[in-house]
Amino acid sequence: MTSTPPAAEPPVKPLDPPMTPLAIGGIALWAVAAVVLWIAGAPSSWVWICVAGVIVGIPGWLTMRVHDRNRARRLGSS
Repeated sequence: MTSTPPAAEPPVKPLDPPMTPLAIGGIALWAVAAVVLWIAGAPSSWVWICVAGVIVGIPGWLTMRVHDRNRARRLGSS
């Protein structure tokens, strides 16, 4: 019996979603958590941790804007 090799499937492309909405969503979640904790009277260190999350998220958001700009250029040229 001769068996034929299975047909080669095309390679799966990696996901390349727009990242800006994810970064903004993360920043928004930290901000909402800070407000909720502040209203609930949580320890101030918890609120400051949330504020730090917002502050650290801003450079990440700016980086993702550059990534998305390059992504758009990549997709436009192919």
